[in-house]
Amino acid sequence: MNVGAGRAAGTIQMGEVGTAMWEACIATAVPSLQAYHGTGPQTMCLDASHCPRRPASQPPAEDFLDLMRRRLAREGGLIAETALRERWRQHGRPPQDLDDLLDGDQLRGITWRSQRWLQAFELHPDGLTPRADVAVIAAKLAGGMDAAEILAWFACRNASLDGETPIARLGTGLPTVIDAARLDRFIGSA
Repeated sequence: MNVGAGRAAGTIQMGEVGTAMWEACIATAVPSLQAYHGTGPQTMCLDASHCPRRPASQPPAEDFLDLMRRRLAREGGLIAETALRERWRQHGRPPQDLDDLLDGDQLRGITWRSQRWLQAFELHPDGLTPRADVAVIAAKLAGGMDAAEILAWFACRNASLDGETPIARLGTGLPTVIDAARLDRFIGSA
């Protein structure tokens, strides 16, 4: 997904699924983000079909990326593709292997200001090996969500997981997270 390729430069275009996740995330975000968008999610309108009295606004890219960085800080946050490439070079890994992972959607990223950002939680602690559990779940979501929506899905609290984030629940309940992904994909495709 190219953040900034939306209606206005510096905005993120999301479908209805992404809009709902953004609203849920911002409801529990820091007060500065809520203040930026009004008094909270009740006043937000990210999809014109749901708020026809005023034009739709999309989350500014800086707000989205900042929120995702904070929500994923424990799992390594977001990593620039250039930094990951350097890490691969330092460990003697062939660059083509990383290209294959990126081109094959085994690692997902979003592009903002000419820089591709990858979710560090998609890699094992070694920072080089993709996690199979995350790949399975992301693949289930990919049919109905783009990379930014998948990122938000992992980072935001989920009612199906008793208010925990999917990434936090992965360590203790992979089957539950898979079920939540299936449910959210079903709802998103309905």
